Formats: sequence, structure tokens, C-alpha cells
Amino acid sequence: MHVAGAVANPGVYTLNAGDRVAEAIAAAGGTAQGADADSLNLAARLKDESRVVVPTARPTASAAKTPALPTASGQVGPINLNSAGQGELEKLPGIGPVTAAKIVEHRSKYGPFKSIDDLSKAQLVSASTLERIRPLVVVR
Repeated sequence: MHVAGAVANPGVYTLNAGDRVAEAIAAAGGTAQGADADSLNLAARLKDESRVVVPTARPTASAAKTPALPTASGQVGPINLNSAGQGELEKLPGIGPVTAAKIVEHRSKYGPFKSIDDLSKAQLVSASTLERIRPLVVVR
């Protein structure tokens, strides 16, 4: 079972047939700060070779933002892929100067990203890098 997203220790875990999503999350050390486990069916039974991704909670106008990375303005929070500069993008794990420049260039050339998955669709980051940065970025 591959457990990813907003968990304490993402990775591959061996679980028993018929275990539930809640047990997979527990095997990964539980949810991380800012996780939205309520959006998952924790009672769902697991299947071999499947993946559980624990999303981060989407902030609402009345909810406080969950800190992730400091932005250029000194504020702390998820990085917006549609407004972040190259320096902010370079703070993300697996994103160096070349990739950050490509993200900014792609956004300038093709317009704003519609989803985080657009980074992979445009072949700007690998699937593994996308999963590492997913909890740290937003698209607004």
C-alpha cells in the first residue's frame, strides 16, 4: 500500500488484505498538520497495489491558513503556483533554479495553471516531485 500526501511518514507499507484506509494512515504515522482526512472514506477496504493520498485541507475565508513555506512577502502559507516567483518556487523540495524558471516561463507563455497536476502534464516536474510538493502548493 502506498500512503502519500499529508501524513507523517509517506511511503509504501505492507498491510493485510481487507485492512481499511484508516489503518494505512496509521501505518504512515498518522496525519500531518493541515491534513483533511475527513474527505476520505476511512472505512474503505484496501486493495493490493493501491494508493491512499491524504489531501491537505483547503482554507476557507473564515479558516486560518496552515503554514507551509515562507513566501517572498514574509508571510507563511502554501505557495500559489500562479503568482510565486522563481525564488519562492526554489524553496520547494526537488525544485531547483532550472525547474523554477521553467515553471515561471510556462505560466507566462500559456497562462495560469488550472490545477497542481498541470505541472506533471506539462512535464515540468516528475511524478515523485509532484507528490512531494503537492501539500505545499495551491492554485488560485
